Amino acid sequence: MSVNLLLFSLLLADVILCLAIIILIVIVNREVKKRRGGLDENSLMEFRNLLGESQVSTNHLLEVMNESRKALKEIAYILDEKEGKLRTLVEESRIEYKKLLAAVPRADKDNLDNRYEQVISLVKQGLSRKEISQRLELTEGEIDLIIDLDSTRHKP
Repeated sequence: MSVNLLLFSLLLADVILCLAIIILIVIVNREVKKRRGGLDENSLMEFRNLLGESQVSTNHLLEVMNESRKALKEIAYILDEKEGKLRTLVEESRIEYKKLLAAVPRADKDNLDNRYEQVISLVKQGLSRKEISQRLELTEGEIDLIIDLDSTRHKP
């Protein structure tokens, strides 16, 4: 085989490939022009309907979110009010406790301090409020008050 024959066959293959590419481009161009006519009316109407439904759903979601936000604000406000009332009640109970301690004679104070320590000791041992109430002859409310005062005393 000669070099000229080889070059001629390569040139012929390149020409054939170039023609095939041109034919494919023409075919693709025709198909694109056919489809450029646009969407058919049914597809366009279906798209518009979907878009409308999407807008309605979005508006509904926004309304629900706004209502939820308002409800959360109301709940937060109510909780803040209740927290303030609880803080006031705890402070009032501390003041009343101090007044009661001031009014009790020294011997009774020692007895109260002893009972206070007994309650805390029994709580640490794991006894229930009812069991402590029966042992020390105190009401469960008094025991709760002693426990609350002890926990507030040890807070930083």
